[in-house]
Amino acid sequence: MTNTHRYTLAHVTHEAVEQVGGIGTVLQGLISSPVYQQHVKRSILIGPTATHIAADPKDRLGEHGQVLYSSIDGIDTLGLAGRFRPVEWAFNVAIVYGKRKFSADGHEGEAEVLLIDVFKTNPDRLNVFKLRLWETFGIDSSRYEKAWDYEEYVRLAEPAFYALQVILKDEDRPCTIFAHEFMGMPTALQAILDGKDQ
Repeated sequence: MTNTHRYTLAHVTHEAVEQVGGIGTVLQGLISSPVYQQHVKRSILIGPTATHIAADPKDRLGEHGQVLYSSIDGIDTLGLAGRFRPVEWAFNVAIVYGKRKFSADGHEGEAEVLLIDVFKTNPDRLNVFKLRLWETFGIDSSRYEKAWDYEEYVRLAEPAFYALQVILKDEDRPCTIFAHEFMGMPTALQAILDGKDQ
C-alpha cells in the first residue's frame, strides 16, 4: 500500500529569494526533485525582506519569481488584501507573497514565497513575544537585541506564523515548519506556542 498523503512544508530561511550558499542549494535541489514533489503538496519559503528600499516590484521575488501580493507595491492579483492587512496592521509589517520557480539537474519545481518586512515592527507585540520566549523556553532576548541577525528573525516569527495561516487551507494542515539554521527557530517556537495541531 502506498502513502497518498502529500505534505505542506514551510521553510524559514534567509535564502527564500536569493541563493547565497548551502541552504539555497539544498532548497533548489529539494523543490525541483520529482521525489520531493511526489510527497510534498505545497512548499512555502518564508523570510524577511526590506520593502522600504526602492525596488522594481518584478524583482522582489528574484529572477524567476512572480509577485501575487505586495502591500508596498499595491499588487493583489488574488484578492488577499482583506486577509493579509489585519496581520500587517497588527504587527506593523509589510508582506510580499508570490511564487518562484526552481530548476536543478534537468528538473523543475515551484514554491510559494512569503516575505515580511519587519523593519518597523510593533514594539509592544514584539516585547510580549520575547517575554513568552523567556517564560516558555528560557530564551533571554535582551542579551541579543543589538544583534540584527537575531532581532530580525525574532521580529519575523509572529507575523510569519499568522501570514502563513492566511494562505493555508484546511486541507493543507498540518503544516511542518523547517527552521533552516538558527534564523528559523523563532518562527518554529511561535508555532509550538500557538500552532497546536495545525
